[in-house]
Amino acid sequence: MAEQDKELPLVVAEILIEMHGMNDRLKGVENHLVVVENRLASVEEVLVQVVTNIQQLTTVTKEAAESADRRQDIANRNFQLLQEAGQRDRELLTSALQSAITVIGRRFDNLENRLERLETK
Repeated sequence: MAEQDKELPLVVAEILIEMHGMNDRLKGVENHLVVVENRLASVEEVLVQVVTNIQQLTTVTKEAAESADRRQDIANRNFQLLQEAGQRDRELLTSALQSAITVIGRRFDNLENRLERLETK
């Protein structure tokens, strides 16, 4: 037992040396964890900014789509109005031409009648 007691300080010294080395390694791990935490905080900030940017882009895209829809509705309505106006113009022009043809036809008939009367005299 006396021999074991002589080795005890040596064993305790080895344990203390080993514990001191483990303590240094733990400090290194703690330092590394601080670096990792800082990097994660930076990544979190970047992700928050990305989410904010995506939300802004979504809003702008939605507004642009709504604006494009409104412009398309206006363009469709204008096209419809132009078609309706064109149809009215065609109808008016057709009616005017028919009236003109009728008047010209009457005048032509009148001229023919005059010619026939002149020829028979």
